[in-house]
Amino acid sequence: MLKAYEQILKNQAEIEDFLKKVDQLKSLAEKAKVQILINEKETASLLSVSPKWLQSQRYIGNPPCYYKIRENIRYNLFDLLDFLDSCLTTSTSQNLSPLKKRINPR
Repeated sequence: MLKAYEQILKNQAEIEDFLKKVDQLKSLAEKAKVQILINEKETASLLSVSPKWLQSQRYIGNPPCYYKIRENIRYNLFDLLDFLDSCLTTSTSQNLSPLKKRINPR
């Protein structure tokens, strides 16, 4: 039991370090006015969804937002991280996250 708790604490510390690094990277990118764009496959992996799901979200106009550069679809990494933050819920009785929202055609 103690080993499992120690592993949880270690994982939590690693996550906190990662988030600090992301914040630092975001700050540097904003100062330099740089956007980090990733492709559909990388985005699907980051969000743990299929590329087909991303395509359907684009088709119906749901988030996450994206860039279309000629025939290429690109997602801004920092926009995706903000999107993930917007999906965070603490209760099933909260409003639906952007991932679960449906557009009603009526």
